[in-house]
Amino acid sequence: MFAAWDQSYIALQKLVKFSHGKDTAVSNYYTLILLLAELRDQAGRVASNIMAAVSFQQAIPETNLARTLQTQRQTRYLWELVNVVQSEQDKTNEFKQLHHAVRTEFLDKGLPIVTNLVEQSTQHRRYSMDGTQLTDAMVDKFSTVVKLQNFILDYSLDVAAEEKKQARNQLIFTLFLSVLSLLTAVMTMFYAKKWVFEPLIRARHQLFKLARHRQADQHLTTNNAQDYLSLFDAIQRIENMLQQRDALEFQLKHIANTDSLTGVANRFALDEYIKFRNNHSTRFKQTCLIIIDIDHFKQVNDRYGHIVGDVVIQHVANQLRQHIRSSDLVVRYGGDEFLVLIEGIDLLKAQQIAEKIRIDIQHAGLSIHDDFPELMVTVSIGIAVGAGNWIGLLERADQALFRAKAAGRDQVSA
Repeated sequence: MFAAWDQSYIALQKLVKFSHGKDTAVSNYYTLILLLAELRDQAGRVASNIMAAVSFQQAIPETNLARTLQTQRQTRYLWELVNVVQSEQDKTNEFKQLHHAVRTEFLDKGLPIVTNLVEQSTQHRRYSMDGTQLTDAMVDKFSTVVKLQNFILDYSLDVAAEEKKQARNQLIFTLFLSVLSLLTAVMTMFYAKKWVFEPLIRARHQLFKLARHRQADQHLTTNNAQDYLSLFDAIQRIENMLQQRDALEFQLKHIANTDSLTGVANRFALDEYIKFRNNHSTRFKQTCLIIIDIDHFKQVNDRYGHIVGDVVIQHVANQLRQHIRSSDLVVRYGGDEFLVLIEGIDLLKAQQIAEKIRIDIQHAGLSIHDDFPELMVTVSIGIAVGAGNWIGLLERADQALFRAKAAGRDQVSA
Protein backbone atom coordinates (compact mmCIF):
# COMPACT_ATOMS: atom_id res chain seq x y z
CA MET A 1 0.00 0.00 0.00
CA PHE A 2 2.74 2.45 0.97
CA ALA A 3 4.74 1.56 -2.17
CA ALA A 4 1.72 2.55 -4.24
CA TRP A 5 1.44 5.81 -2.26
CA ASP A 6 5.15 6.58 -2.84
CA GLN A 7 4.60 6.37 -6.59
CA SER A 8 1.47 8.51 -6.31
CA TYR A 9 3.36 11.13 -4.29
CA ILE A 10 6.05 11.32 -6.99
CA ALA A 11 3.31 11.86 -9.56
CA LEU A 12 1.82 14.60 -7.35
CA GLN A 13 5.20 16.35 -7.12
CA LYS A 14 5.58 16.29 -10.91
CA LEU A 15 2.04 17.60 -11.32
CA VAL A 16 2.88 20.56 -9.06
CA LYS A 17 6.25 21.13 -10.74
CA PHE A 18 4.82 21.41 -14.26
CA SER A 19 1.52 23.05 -13.34
CA HIS A 20 0.84 26.46 -14.89
CA GLY A 21 -0.77 27.59 -11.64
CA LYS A 22 2.28 27.26 -9.42
CA ASP A 23 3.35 30.84 -10.18
CA THR A 24 -0.09 32.36 -9.50
CA ALA A 25 -1.68 33.78 -6.35
CA VAL A 26 -2.83 30.28 -5.30
CA SER A 27 0.69 28.82 -5.52
CA ASN A 28 0.90 28.83 -1.70
CA TYR A 29 -1.72 26.05 -1.63
CA TYR A 30 0.49 23.83 -3.82
CA THR A 31 3.10 23.72 -1.08
CA LEU A 32 0.45 23.24 1.61
CA ILE A 33 -1.23 20.36 -0.27
CA LEU A 34 2.14 18.63 -0.72
CA LEU A 35 2.86 19.05 2.99
CA LEU A 36 -0.53 17.67 4.00
CA ALA A 37 -0.15 14.75 1.60
CA GLU A 38 3.21 13.91 3.17
CA LEU A 39 1.78 14.45 6.68
CA ARG A 40 -1.09 12.08 5.96
CA ASP A 41 1.36 9.48 4.64
CA GLN A 42 3.67 9.75 7.66
CA ALA A 43 0.71 9.71 10.06
CA GLY A 44 -0.55 6.51 8.44
CA ARG A 45 2.85 4.86 8.86
CA VAL A 46 3.11 5.63 12.58
CA ALA A 47 0.94 2.72 13.69
CA SER A 48 1.60 0.53 10.63
CA ASN A 49 5.28 0.16 11.60
CA ILE A 50 4.33 -1.70 14.79
CA MET A 51 0.94 -3.18 13.83
CA ALA A 52 2.23 -6.65 12.89
CA ALA A 53 4.28 -7.04 16.07
CA VAL A 54 1.38 -5.91 18.29
CA SER A 55 -1.12 -8.14 16.47
CA PHE A 56 1.03 -11.24 16.98
CA GLN A 57 2.25 -10.12 20.44
CA GLN A 58 5.87 -10.20 19.31
CA ALA A 59 8.78 -7.85 19.97
CA ILE A 60 9.01 -4.98 17.51
CA PRO A 61 12.02 -5.47 15.15
CA GLU A 62 14.79 -2.89 15.43
CA THR A 63 14.16 -1.76 11.87
CA ASN A 64 10.52 -1.01 12.66
CA LEU A 65 11.50 0.71 15.93
CA ALA A 66 13.80 3.05 14.03
CA ARG A 67 11.16 3.68 11.38
CA THR A 68 8.37 4.48 13.85
CA LEU A 69 10.61 6.92 15.77
CA GLN A 70 11.69 8.60 12.53
CA THR A 71 8.09 8.71 11.31
CA GLN A 72 6.92 10.38 14.53
CA ARG A 73 9.65 13.02 14.25
CA GLN A 74 8.80 13.64 10.61
CA THR A 75 5.09 13.90 11.45
CA ARG A 76 5.68 16.57 14.10
CA TYR A 77 8.06 18.44 11.77
CA LEU A 78 5.51 18.47 8.94
CA TRP A 79 2.82 19.54 11.39
CA GLU A 80 4.80 22.63 12.33
CA LEU A 81 5.38 23.45 8.65
CA VAL A 82 1.63 23.28 7.92
CA ASN A 83 0.96 25.91 10.57
CA VAL A 84 3.75 28.14 9.21
CA VAL A 85 2.83 27.86 5.51
CA GLN A 86 -0.89 28.55 6.01
CA SER A 87 -1.26 32.34 5.87
CA GLU A 88 -2.96 34.11 8.77
CA GLN A 89 -5.77 35.44 6.58
CA ASP A 90 -6.67 31.87 5.53
CA LYS A 91 -6.79 30.51 9.09
CA THR A 92 -10.57 30.43 9.28
CA ASN A 93 -12.51 29.22 12.32
CA GLU A 94 -13.02 25.84 10.66
CA PHE A 95 -9.29 25.56 9.94
CA LYS A 96 -8.46 26.45 13.55
CA GLN A 97 -10.93 23.81 14.84
CA LEU A 98 -9.50 21.10 12.56
CA HIS A 99 -5.95 22.24 13.36
CA HIS A 100 -6.73 21.98 17.08
CA ALA A 101 -8.33 18.55 16.61
CA VAL A 102 -5.22 17.15 14.90
CA ARG A 103 -2.97 18.48 17.65
CA THR A 104 -5.10 17.29 20.58
CA GLU A 105 -6.36 13.99 19.15
CA PHE A 106 -3.58 12.71 16.90
CA LEU A 107 -0.38 14.33 18.20
CA ASP A 108 -1.22 14.57 21.91
CA LYS A 109 -3.26 11.34 22.23
CA GLY A 110 -2.56 9.15 19.19
CA LEU A 111 1.25 9.28 19.05
CA PRO A 112 1.63 8.57 22.81
CA ILE A 113 -0.31 5.29 22.27
CA VAL A 114 2.34 4.17 19.78
CA THR A 115 5.15 5.43 22.02
CA ASN A 116 3.74 3.45 24.96
CA LEU A 117 3.58 0.26 22.90
CA VAL A 118 7.17 0.82 21.72
CA GLU A 119 8.31 1.19 25.34
CA GLN A 120 6.45 -2.01 26.30
CA SER A 121 8.26 -3.84 23.51
CA THR A 122 11.72 -2.53 24.39
CA GLN A 123 11.11 -3.36 28.08
CA HIS A 124 9.86 -6.87 27.13
CA ARG A 125 6.49 -6.28 28.76
CA ARG A 126 3.14 -7.53 27.52
CA TYR A 127 1.34 -5.14 25.18
CA SER A 128 -1.56 -3.24 26.73
CA MET A 129 -3.67 -3.78 23.59
CA ASP A 130 -3.89 -6.04 20.55
CA GLY A 131 -3.90 -5.13 16.85
CA THR A 132 -7.66 -4.61 16.67
CA GLN A 133 -7.65 -2.36 19.72
CA LEU A 134 -4.72 -0.39 18.28
CA THR A 135 -6.60 0.08 15.01
CA ASP A 136 -9.75 1.22 16.83
CA ALA A 137 -7.74 3.62 18.99
CA MET A 138 -5.89 5.21 16.07
CA VAL A 139 -8.59 5.40 13.36
CA ASP A 140 -10.58 8.27 14.90
CA LYS A 141 -7.40 10.17 15.72
CA PHE A 142 -5.96 9.65 12.24
CA SER A 143 -9.24 10.81 10.71
CA THR A 144 -8.54 14.31 12.07
CA VAL A 145 -5.54 14.52 9.71
CA VAL A 146 -7.71 13.39 6.78
CA LYS A 147 -10.40 15.96 7.65
CA LEU A 148 -7.83 18.77 7.73
CA GLN A 149 -6.41 17.69 4.38
CA ASN A 150 -9.88 17.52 2.81
CA PHE A 151 -10.73 20.97 4.18
CA ILE A 152 -7.56 22.50 2.67
CA LEU A 153 -8.27 20.86 -0.69
CA ASP A 154 -11.86 22.15 -0.73
CA TYR A 155 -10.79 25.59 0.51
CA SER A 156 -8.06 25.90 -2.15
CA LEU A 157 -10.58 24.95 -4.85
CA ASP A 158 -12.96 27.63 -3.58
CA VAL A 159 -10.17 30.21 -3.61
CA ALA A 160 -9.13 29.19 -7.13
CA ALA A 161 -12.74 29.40 -8.32
CA GLU A 162 -13.15 32.85 -6.80
CA GLU A 163 -9.91 34.05 -8.39
CA LYS A 164 -11.02 32.62 -11.72
CA LYS A 165 -14.28 34.56 -11.43
CA GLN A 166 -12.42 37.75 -10.54
CA ALA A 167 -9.99 37.20 -13.41
CA ARG A 168 -12.90 36.76 -15.84
CA ASN A 169 -14.53 39.96 -14.61
CA GLN A 170 -11.20 41.74 -14.82
CA LEU A 171 -10.75 40.51 -18.38
CA ILE A 172 -14.19 41.81 -19.40
CA PHE A 173 -13.48 45.14 -17.74
CA THR A 174 -10.06 45.33 -19.40
CA LEU A 175 -11.54 44.59 -22.83
CA PHE A 176 -14.12 47.32 -22.29
CA LEU A 177 -11.43 49.80 -21.31
CA SER A 178 -9.30 48.73 -24.26
CA VAL A 179 -12.12 49.35 -26.74
CA LEU A 180 -12.93 52.66 -25.10
CA SER A 181 -9.26 53.64 -25.13
CA LEU A 182 -8.95 52.69 -28.79
CA LEU A 183 -11.93 54.84 -29.74
CA THR A 184 -10.57 57.72 -27.67
CA ALA A 185 -7.17 57.35 -29.35
CA VAL A 186 -8.69 57.42 -32.84
CA MET A 187 -10.68 60.53 -32.04
CA THR A 188 -7.66 62.19 -30.44
CA MET A 189 -5.46 61.43 -33.45
CA PHE A 190 -8.10 62.79 -35.80
CA TYR A 191 -8.53 66.11 -34.00
CA ALA A 192 -4.90 66.53 -32.83
CA LYS A 193 -3.19 65.91 -36.17
CA LYS A 194 -2.82 69.55 -36.99
CA TRP A 195 -1.81 70.78 -33.51
CA VAL A 196 0.25 67.83 -32.21
CA PHE A 197 1.66 65.50 -34.85
CA GLU A 198 2.67 68.07 -37.48
CA PRO A 199 4.68 70.13 -34.92
CA LEU A 200 6.34 66.90 -33.69
CA ILE A 201 7.33 65.95 -37.23
CA ARG A 202 8.87 69.37 -37.75
CA ALA A 203 10.74 69.02 -34.44
CA ARG A 204 12.04 65.62 -35.56
CA HIS A 205 13.54 67.09 -38.72
CA GLN A 206 15.17 69.85 -36.69
CA LEU A 207 16.73 67.27 -34.32
CA PHE A 208 18.25 65.41 -37.28
CA LYS A 209 19.76 68.67 -38.53
CA LEU A 210 21.22 69.45 -35.10
CA ALA A 211 22.68 65.93 -34.85
CA ARG A 212 24.82 66.58 -37.94
CA HIS A 213 26.75 69.34 -36.19
CA ARG A 214 29.68 68.62 -33.86
CA GLN A 215 29.24 69.65 -30.30
CA ALA A 216 31.47 72.49 -29.19
CA ASP A 217 32.56 70.64 -26.06
CA GLN A 218 33.02 66.86 -26.21
CA HIS A 219 34.08 66.43 -22.57
CA LEU A 220 32.03 66.33 -19.39
CA THR A 221 32.83 68.80 -16.66
CA THR A 222 34.14 67.48 -13.35
CA ASN A 223 30.77 67.94 -11.63
CA ASN A 224 28.89 66.23 -14.45
CA ALA A 225 31.33 63.31 -14.42
CA GLN A 226 30.79 62.90 -10.68
CA ASP A 227 27.01 62.90 -11.19
CA TYR A 228 27.47 60.30 -13.94
CA LEU A 229 29.44 57.99 -11.67
CA SER A 230 27.00 58.43 -8.78
CA LEU A 231 24.11 57.46 -11.04
CA PHE A 232 25.78 54.20 -12.06
CA ASP A 233 26.68 53.50 -8.44
CA ALA A 234 22.98 53.86 -7.52
CA ILE A 235 21.98 51.56 -10.39
CA GLN A 236 24.47 48.95 -9.18
CA ARG A 237 23.10 49.13 -5.66
CA ILE A 238 19.54 48.66 -6.89
CA GLU A 239 20.66 45.69 -8.96
CA ASN A 240 22.29 44.12 -5.87
CA MET A 241 19.12 44.66 -3.87
CA LEU A 242 17.06 42.99 -6.58
CA GLN A 243 19.45 40.03 -6.62
CA GLN A 244 19.13 39.68 -2.83
CA ARG A 245 15.35 39.84 -3.12
CA ASP A 246 15.38 37.13 -5.81
CA ALA A 247 17.57 34.93 -3.61
CA LEU A 248 15.22 35.39 -0.64
CA GLU A 249 12.15 34.59 -2.74
CA PHE A 250 13.92 31.46 -3.97
CA GLN A 251 14.66 30.28 -0.42
CA LEU A 252 11.08 30.86 0.77
CA LYS A 253 9.60 29.06 -2.23
CA HIS A 254 11.62 25.93 -1.48
CA ILE A 255 11.07 25.66 2.28
CA ALA A 256 9.09 22.46 1.77
CA ASN A 257 11.48 20.95 -0.80
CA THR A 258 13.62 19.08 1.71
CA ASP A 259 14.88 15.53 1.88
CA SER A 260 12.85 13.70 4.55
CA LEU A 261 15.85 11.77 5.92
CA THR A 262 18.38 14.60 6.26
CA GLY A 263 16.39 17.83 6.23
CA VAL A 264 18.52 19.33 3.43
CA ALA A 265 17.24 20.24 -0.04
CA ASN A 266 16.20 17.52 -2.49
CA ARG A 267 16.40 17.08 -6.28
CA PHE A 268 13.14 19.00 -6.78
CA ALA A 269 14.65 22.04 -5.03
CA LEU A 270 17.81 21.66 -7.13
CA ASP A 271 15.75 21.77 -10.34
CA GLU A 272 14.12 25.01 -9.19
CA TYR A 273 17.55 26.44 -8.32
CA ILE A 274 18.90 25.57 -11.80
CA LYS A 275 15.86 27.22 -13.39
CA PHE A 276 16.44 30.33 -11.24
CA ARG A 277 20.12 30.58 -12.21
CA ASN A 278 19.35 30.05 -15.92
CA ASN A 279 17.11 33.12 -15.81
CA HIS A 280 19.87 35.18 -14.18
CA SER A 281 22.31 37.20 -16.26
CA THR A 282 25.45 35.53 -14.83
CA ARG A 283 23.95 32.03 -14.84
CA PHE A 284 26.63 29.70 -13.36
CA LYS A 285 29.72 31.84 -14.05
CA GLN A 286 30.04 32.79 -10.37
CA THR A 287 28.70 29.52 -8.90
CA CYS A 288 30.83 27.09 -6.88
CA LEU A 289 29.73 23.43 -6.87
CA ILE A 290 31.12 21.04 -4.24
CA ILE A 291 30.30 17.31 -4.56
CA ILE A 292 30.66 15.21 -1.39
CA ASP A 293 30.61 11.40 -1.63
CA ILE A 294 30.75 9.13 1.45
CA ASP A 295 33.68 6.70 1.18
CA HIS A 296 32.87 2.96 1.16
CA PHE A 297 29.23 3.63 2.01
CA LYS A 298 28.07 0.35 0.46
CA GLN A 299 30.27 -1.53 2.91
CA VAL A 300 28.53 0.25 5.79
CA ASN A 301 25.12 -0.85 4.50
CA ASP A 302 26.29 -4.39 3.84
CA ARG A 303 27.97 -4.77 7.23
CA TYR A 304 25.68 -2.85 9.59
CA GLY A 305 22.40 -2.50 7.70
CA HIS A 306 20.48 0.38 6.15
CA ILE A 307 19.42 1.82 9.51
CA VAL A 308 23.05 2.56 10.39
CA GLY A 309 23.57 3.74 6.81
CA ASP A 310 20.79 6.28 7.28
CA VAL A 311 22.42 7.50 10.50
CA VAL A 312 25.73 7.97 8.63
CA ILE A 313 23.95 10.00 5.91
CA GLN A 314 22.26 12.15 8.57
CA HIS A 315 25.62 12.64 10.30
CA VAL A 316 27.26 13.94 7.10
CA ALA A 317 24.28 16.22 6.36
CA ASN A 318 24.51 17.73 9.86
CA GLN A 319 28.22 18.41 9.39
CA LEU A 320 27.57 20.10 6.03
CA ARG A 321 24.92 22.40 7.52
CA GLN A 322 27.47 23.61 10.09
CA HIS A 323 29.87 24.83 7.39
CA ILE A 324 27.60 26.83 5.07
CA ARG A 325 25.72 30.13 5.17
CA SER A 326 21.96 30.45 5.13
CA SER A 327 22.18 31.75 1.55
CA ASP A 328 24.02 28.60 0.34
CA LEU A 329 22.27 25.42 -0.77
CA VAL A 330 22.93 21.83 0.40
CA VAL A 331 21.29 19.11 -1.71
CA ARG A 332 21.06 15.37 -1.15
CA TYR A 333 21.78 14.43 -4.77
CA GLY A 334 21.88 10.64 -4.46
CA GLY A 335 21.85 7.94 -1.81
CA ASP A 336 25.20 8.91 -0.28
CA GLU A 337 26.09 11.93 -2.41
CA PHE A 338 25.58 15.60 -1.51
CA LEU A 339 25.97 18.87 -3.43
CA VAL A 340 26.86 22.26 -1.93
CA LEU A 341 26.19 25.34 -4.09
CA ILE A 342 27.81 28.65 -3.11
CA GLU A 343 27.58 31.93 -5.02
CA GLY A 344 30.35 34.53 -5.34
CA ILE A 345 33.35 32.55 -4.07
CA ASP A 346 36.77 31.86 -5.60
CA LEU A 347 38.45 28.46 -5.95
CA LEU A 348 40.94 28.95 -3.11
CA LYS A 349 38.23 29.82 -0.58
CA ALA A 350 36.11 26.91 -1.82
CA GLN A 351 39.04 24.51 -1.31
CA GLN A 352 39.50 25.78 2.25
CA ILE A 353 35.83 25.21 3.03
CA ALA A 354 35.87 21.73 1.46
CA GLU A 355 39.03 20.74 3.35
CA LYS A 356 37.48 21.85 6.66
CA ILE A 357 34.36 19.82 5.85
CA ARG A 358 36.47 16.75 5.11
CA ILE A 359 38.55 17.05 8.29
CA ASP A 360 35.58 17.71 10.58
CA ILE A 361 33.63 14.74 9.19
CA GLN A 362 36.67 12.50 9.64
CA HIS A 363 37.30 13.61 13.22
CA ALA A 364 33.67 13.67 14.34
CA GLY A 365 33.26 10.13 15.59
CA LEU A 366 29.84 8.59 15.06
CA SER A 367 28.46 6.58 17.99
CA ILE A 368 25.26 4.62 17.31
CA HIS A 369 24.71 3.20 20.83
CA ASP A 370 26.76 1.86 23.74
CA ASP A 371 27.19 -1.68 22.34
CA PHE A 372 28.01 -0.47 18.83
CA PRO A 373 31.60 0.31 17.78
CA GLU A 374 32.32 3.96 16.97
CA LEU A 375 32.37 4.57 13.23
CA MET A 376 34.90 6.81 11.49
CA VAL A 377 33.31 8.36 8.41
CA THR A 378 35.39 9.85 5.59
CA VAL A 379 34.36 11.60 2.38
CA SER A 380 35.82 12.37 -1.03
CA ILE A 381 35.19 15.87 -2.39
CA GLY A 382 35.27 17.40 -5.88
CA ILE A 383 35.13 21.16 -6.55
CA ALA A 384 34.36 23.29 -9.60
CA VAL A 385 33.90 27.07 -9.79
CA GLY A 386 32.16 28.76 -12.72
CA ALA A 387 30.82 27.30 -15.97
CA GLY A 388 28.68 28.33 -18.91
CA ASN A 389 25.81 26.06 -17.89
CA TRP A 390 24.75 23.58 -15.21
CA ILE A 391 25.83 20.45 -17.10
CA GLY A 392 29.31 21.87 -17.62
CA LEU A 393 29.65 22.80 -13.94
CA LEU A 394 28.41 19.36 -12.80
CA GLU A 395 30.78 17.53 -15.17
CA ARG A 396 33.78 19.51 -13.94
CA ALA A 397 32.96 18.87 -10.29
CA ASP A 398 32.27 15.17 -11.01
CA GLN A 399 35.65 14.80 -12.72
CA ALA A 400 37.31 16.41 -9.69
CA LEU A 401 35.49 13.92 -7.43
CA PHE A 402 36.75 11.05 -9.60
CA ARG A 403 40.32 12.31 -9.17
CA ALA A 404 39.85 12.48 -5.39
CA LYS A 405 38.68 8.85 -5.33
CA ALA A 406 41.49 7.73 -7.62
CA ALA A 407 44.00 9.36 -5.24
CA GLY A 408 42.85 7.07 -2.44
CA ARG A 409 39.64 8.71 -1.20
CA ASP A 410 39.39 10.98 1.85
CA GLN A 411 40.70 13.70 -0.47
CA VAL A 412 39.70 17.13 -1.85
CA SER A 413 40.30 17.70 -5.56
CA ALA A 414 39.55 20.64 -7.87
